[in-house]
Amino acid sequence: IVFSHCQIIWEIAEQLITNHKLAVNQDLVKAGVLLHDIGVYTLLDANGVFDDANYIKHGIKGYQILSQEGLPEEICRIAERHTGVGLTKQTITEQKLPLPQKDLIAETIEERLIMYADKFHSKPHKFNSFETYCKSARKFGPENEAKFIAFSEEFGKPELALLSKKYKQTIS
Repeated sequence: IVFSHCQIIWEIAEQLITNHKLAVNQDLVKAGVLLHDIGVYTLLDANGVFDDANYIKHGIKGYQILSQEGLPEEICRIAERHTGVGLTKQTITEQKLPLPQKDLIAETIEERLIMYADKFHSKPHKFNSFETYCKSARKFGPENEAKFIAFSEEFGKPELALLSKKYKQTIS
């Protein structure tokens, strides 16, 4: 579930890079995409069921795993900062989230691209249309929806129909 999700996110990111001629480190994006959800593996039980109560920690867990393995900080940060459209220290504090009290915001173009591309596919197996993710972001405040829309202006919108057909997954 996790690895196929990461492969799909790479295809979405690659499409955005190509279609919108994005000036990014493509090798970093590919490595970051393929590793961004490594922390999820620590939140799966023997039957492949997610520990939903702790899922918000998967980025931090991913950062820890990648860092312990000696990967470059720029890859570790991708895992750490891809949740939602970014989490501020203020949000973490106000919502009493079980995360470090610091900003977990995608800053580099590669971090932003991966975070954005990730929003178009969910585990387990379905694609999210732009409109569907806008609604989801809106639940966490109008500023989150505005951030997502700003990312679409920076990176464009992916074409999901072919990927949906290729992977035999619906678009919601």
